[in-house]
Amino acid sequence: MKKAFLILWLMVCNLITGCAQRAEVLTTDSFQQKLSATPERQVLDVRTKEEFSGDRLPDALNADFTKTEEFRERVRFLDKDKPVFVYCLSGGRSQKAAEYLTRQGFGEVYDLKGGMRSWLADQKPVAAGSSRNKKPGMTEAAFQKEVERHAPRLVLADFGARWCPPCKKMAPEMNRLSKELAGTLVVLPVDVDEHQTLSQVKKVNVLPTLILYRNGRVVWQHEGYASREEITAQVKKFQ
Repeated sequence: MKKAFLILWLMVCNLITGCAQRAEVLTTDSFQQKLSATPERQVLDVRTKEEFSGDRLPDALNADFTKTEEFRERVRFLDKDKPVFVYCLSGGRSQKAAEYLTRQGFGEVYDLKGGMRSWLADQKPVAAGSSRNKKPGMTEAAFQKEVERHAPRLVLADFGARWCPPCKKMAPEMNRLSKELAGTLVVLPVDVDEHQTLSQVKKVNVLPTLILYRNGRVVWQHEGYASREEITAQVKKFQ
């Protein structure tokens, strides 16, 4: 009886393992073709910030796999119903990241075999990183002048980046908020890649970072994703 139960249990385990969703590993050619054929794709670069600042795939989002909390937090803002294309430098990190994504319920996950090294070796298209064209951007004085120019309305500085998943997720809500509170609030987007010096001065270490100003002075600051309701509550508090 025990032996029969053990055999049945092993059969069930094998069935579950066989049915489990797995990431599909693609060569550079297949990866590129699949990308081109998928309009609602999500491209995820799991390298470090320093690696990401160099060559990267077009429209890539960044979530450093070596920083567990950051990685999981950023991945949380991806759409599980849309395909995710994952890559790293040579394939090791992306494989583990892809496995994590499938365990979290992402339906379609594609892993680039050989990573960025193979992509570059095969001369595939890339988006030039910010490290090749450093941009100091707006000075602190110019930023302060811009903030004060909108008084007496409140100014919400939204520090973010195009490659930041929570920033991308929050963008439509920020646009809606800007329209709803147009008479009270001015939303001032600040791309950290375009305004690196300002971002450093403001000590922006987490994306997105929101800083609310009233008559040129900081009255509220928030790191990470914030809902439209949370922001609206703060605006009403200081208007």
